[in-house]
Formats: sequence, C-alpha cells, structure tokens
Amino acid sequence: MRKFAFVILIALLAGSPLFTQRLSDEISADTYNDRDYGKMFTVDPAMKRFGVVLTNHSNRDVTVAHIHWKWIDANGKPGELTQEHNSFVTLGSPVVGARSTVLILPNATSMQAGQRGFTGGYLRLPAGMADAPTVTMSVDDVLLADGQVIGPEGDRMVTDLKGQAEAARIAKDIIQAAKAAGRDARQDLLKAAADKSLSPATRTHLTHRAYGQISDNPRQIQLPNFYKK
Repeated sequence: MRKFAFVILIALLAGSPLFTQRLSDEISADTYNDRDYGKMFTVDPAMKRFGVVLTNHSNRDVTVAHIHWKWIDANGKPGELTQEHNSFVTLGSPVVGARSTVLILPNATSMQAGQRGFTGGYLRLPAGMADAPTVTMSVDDVLLADGQVIGPEGDRMVTDLKGQAEAARIAKDIIQAAKAAGRDARQDLLKAAADKSLSPATRTHLTHRAYGQISDNPRQIQLPNFYKK
C-alpha cells in the first residue's frame, strides 16, 4: 500500500514562500496565491492567505474532503478549525468534480474555478484567526466517488461516514413514528443517541439531528464500498 504523506500548507505573512504538495496520484493541494490562481478565482483579498486550492486529477468526483486550519493568534493563543465538505449530506455538486479545481476557505466557502467569492467573509472567521501571523493548513482526508479513501485519518473518516448513514436510517424511522403519534421527535432522537449498543459516531450524529433542523423525511446516505490503494 502506498504511504500517504500528511500535507502541511503554511501561509505566513506577505512575501513568504508558499508550498505545493501532491497528496496522491489523484489529488493535489496548494495554498492560494495570485500568481497561479488569480485568474481562476475572485476572492475577498482579506481571505486569500487562508485559501486551500484542491485539484482533482482523476476521472472521479471527490465526494468528501476534510480541511484543517491551525494558528497561533497575535496574543500567542492557539486555535484550530476543521471543516468537512460532504456531498452526501448537502444537495448539489460534488466537493470537487472530476478533472476540476476548487478553492476552499475557512468561512465554509467552496468555489469552483471561475466562480466569484463572497465579500465580507473575513468577518466570519473564528476569533483570533484573522490577525494570526502564521496559519498552518492541511488536507487530512479525501474520498473519491468510487470509494477510494486517501489520507492518514481515512479510517476515522470512514467510521464517521458510516455513523452518518446509520443515524440517517434510524432518524427516518424515529421521525416518521413521532409524526404519526403527533409528538416532537427530538426527545426520541436523544433517547436513541443514548443507546450504547450503537457506535459512537452514530450516537453523535443522532444528537446533532436532535438539536438541528428536523426534516419529515431525512435524506438517506448511500455509501460506496471503501478501499485504499
């Protein structure tokens, strides 16, 4: 099995070097810079140094990507942010289409090449990140549409995705039963989340559903057969 190198992308103050890393034969990542990507993306200038450019060199869509930012703020306090971009739970296009490039920002924005970015995103950054002298970014894990898992934490990603899928199945039955009985499903979802026979990932996602917006017919997640090269 080919080893996967943990990808670190470092964005320092203006004028510092940027780093490019090929994660695998299929996926590469880079920090945003105007020279290479200015014609591909229109970005809020304040957000540029936080951008991760993810390129899919394969003929398969990217369906899930985990992006991680870490920083030390101006007062020396550490901070971090992890984002999951997951086309199984969001309607619309894949995270990265086949033979495509996207720009991912820490304000939860994901832009296909040629799209215009939102303005004002700087205000949506976590506390301390905007003025941090150094920000370290990593692409932790990627899932391709046919089930190929790329990344050092791939097993953890797969476990979490299986938990999401199982939680969706359980939640559908609970919500429909609660609706038929004329009661709010939240307490039933929380009761299910306390069931220790379920996996920790399933219990976590049931809890998230209990405190989130409840749909009468939760979207079901059809996962592929996972594999690594």
